[in-house]
Amino acid sequence: MDAELPALLVRDCAQSLSVTSAGIVSMVEGRPIGTLAATDGPARVLEELQFTLGEGPCIDSAELGRPVLQPQLELTAPSRWPGFAVGALAAGVKAVFAFPLQIGEILLGVMDLYRDA
Repeated sequence: MDAELPALLVRDCAQSLSVTSAGIVSMVEGRPIGTLAATDGPARVLEELQFTLGEGPCIDSAELGRPVLQPQLELTAPSRWPGFAVGALAAGVKAVFAFPLQIGEILLGVMDLYRDA
């Protein structure tokens, strides 16, 4: 895969969807193996945080095979993902939307969209 394509994809998604930032995490057997692309430092930090903690919307989206939508992170995240919530809220993230990137049953990764409002 062309290394620039994931970076262009997250940039264009962030601009087109009016979100603050975006990232894509590569997955193998439903587990994150690393950040493929991120629009900025905060998105990269949050992707790595989910990878390190093993919790967060990206992980749930991969496990469930469906989008995980959290429009009010401060209300829902602390009980659902305690470690991720601390980092996300400290980074100023107010909402996160995770979408599995899959072809049929094959999960390639997860795209996370972040909002600061």
